[in-house]
Amino acid sequence: MTPDQFKTKCREYNVISPQPLLRISEKVQHAKSQDGHIYDVHVHTFHKDCINEFYFLLKMLGERTRGIQSLHDGDVAPFTPRKTEEIDYAVEEFRNTYHYSTEEDIYENPPTDITWKDIEDTFEKAHSRAPLIEHIDSGREAAYYVFSRFLRKNSQEEILKDFFKNFAVTNINGFKGKSLITCALMMDFYNEFKGPVKRSLSKQIEDYNTLARAYPVLPFLAIDPRRMDEDEDSEEHLFNLFLKAFDRKKAGLFFGVKFYPALGYSPSDYRLEPIYEICQEFQIPIVTHCGGEIVSTFSKDIWVYEDFKQEKSVVPGDTRKDRVFYLNDPKRWESVLRKYPNLKINFAHFGNDEAFFDENIHSSRDYLARKRTILNLMKCYSGVFADFSYAFTSPHVYGSFMKTLNENTSGVQDRILFGTDFWVALFAKGERFVTHQTAFIQLFESNPNLRDKIFRTNAERYLFEIVEDNPASPCK
Repeated sequence: MTPDQFKTKCREYNVISPQPLLRISEKVQHAKSQDGHIYDVHVHTFHKDCINEFYFLLKMLGERTRGIQSLHDGDVAPFTPRKTEEIDYAVEEFRNTYHYSTEEDIYENPPTDITWKDIEDTFEKAHSRAPLIEHIDSGREAAYYVFSRFLRKNSQEEILKDFFKNFAVTNINGFKGKSLITCALMMDFYNEFKGPVKRSLSKQIEDYNTLARAYPVLPFLAIDPRRMDEDEDSEEHLFNLFLKAFDRKKAGLFFGVKFYPALGYSPSDYRLEPIYEICQEFQIPIVTHCGGEIVSTFSKDIWVYEDFKQEKSVVPGDTRKDRVFYLNDPKRWESVLRKYPNLKINFAHFGNDEAFFDENIHSSRDYLARKRTILNLMKCYSGVFADFSYAFTSPHVYGSFMKTLNENTSGVQDRILFGTDFWVALFAKGERFVTHQTAFIQLFESNPNLRDKIFRTNAERYLFEIVEDNPASPCK
């Protein structure tokens, strides 16, 4: 299928409605009709068959490595033992089994035959050595907490139901009893972590469509330009995935698209132009990762297409995080918006919590500049938004966040969205996920108008309004 054929197919009658409100499911329509309904625009429901075993192992060990370092303002990292005599038994079992020292070491020499059963057995050994108490007070308990809530769930529906029951904002005073509409964001690791997944992207689309029929969920399709390299007849080709997700004639209930440049591509890749053209024409909202560099490509030589040219360039940087910082930088989207100024884009995580520090703590990564770029794009393009997902779990930046909102009242307060980044934030924060979410809500108790914007009306503008008044000119 050529790009022109793809666009023609999208424009066929009743394939994709040009009116966003006509693309929502009956469940979302019902939730939206309820008084005081609210939104969480950043939720993940993918389960273990949507990632590979090696990635989980890498993530698990990486969290332990990072947990050794204390976080800012006394916030204890989830896998840091609070007492010196306590040992993270699960990670110790993994370390003894797979002989790693750093994330990069295990990535360069990954186990070739690891299975989910191996991982489960390792956790069970750890559990037998260190019986858990009710609350998470150490690294070993945090590890098992994540395992029991994530790895033992066998479907996206199980994870979503756990979210609604135990972690959604509607469990917190002030929002109890309200209808919650969630944006469920798909991830596409594209074999990035050296192993296929059991549940292909095509099958995952079917899972998300099932969720959308049963719950007030707006699914977002994962986009990766490298899927254009698949055989054009393959169901895993980007165009075929897009049509399967959005084609109403084939029961497609997807509502938006998700980009994750940190996995090794530029958003101004020329192969993405047909996607942007359709997203702008049909007002399909985009969310792009614009936060930390933890989940990212480990490739040392990253070649990408920039500024919609069929020429490759090498991503600069001496370390993995420096290279991925470049890919995550909202500046990569400036050329996209110049060419497609009426796109609706949510810069997820608002640049990372470090964008709200008083000063940069990395000599090679300017997070404060990220925030300035996003604010400038908001001034230039009415379709630019930002959620504060994951970053809301960092109370030490609340003051700077509120200052940003109050200093830019004319625009920013109308562009901030509420999102949690469940279940990824749960992995990193454990039970403190709910505590931090409650504290974040309390920031707006004295300003109900701002609270309504962040938890409801801004999301409705991002999701459902038509953007058509932006000039096709460079952002100054």
